Parts: sequence; C-alpha cells; structure tokens
Amino acid sequence: MRDDVRPEDFPDSVADLLEAFGPEITLRICELRGGGPTFIPGTARILKKARNRAIRAEAKDHTAAQLAQRWGLSEPHIFLILRQS
Repeated sequence: MRDDVRPEDFPDSVADLLEAFGPEITLRICELRGGGPTFIPGTARILKKARNRAIRAEAKDHTAAQLAQRWGLSEPHIFLILRQS
C-alpha cells in the first residue's frame, strides 16, 4: 500500500515537506509526528552552535581579535563564546 502513495494523497498542509523531501520521507514524517504539533527550529539556532564549536576549535591557534575579524563578531562576543565551553 505504501508503494501506491502519490503526492496528491497528501493534504496541502504538508506541501512544503512533500516538495522538499518527496512522498516517501514525507509519509515517514507524518508517521512520526502526525496528529500533533511539532516545533522545527530555525536554522539560525543550529548553525550558531556549529559556528561556536568552530570558534572554540580555532581558538587554540588564533587570537580573539583574529577570530572576531574572521567570524564578523566583536572580541567580547568571542570571549563569551569561549567561556561557554
């Protein structure tokens, strides 16, 4: 039966998921989260964590001023990120 699922079988509310992932993955998402509210975080939160990890890794070989210039942040912001390790 899963092989017979077509894009037109899905409601309009999942059209963006269907376009991005296709019917197979969209059906799986519906199985996991269907029927209830689901919060999907914006990319900024995820990318910020990855950026901060990279900054902490680079801090071993670079000054705060160099890191601030490279990442477009202030030196105090770099120090804040480094304290959060």
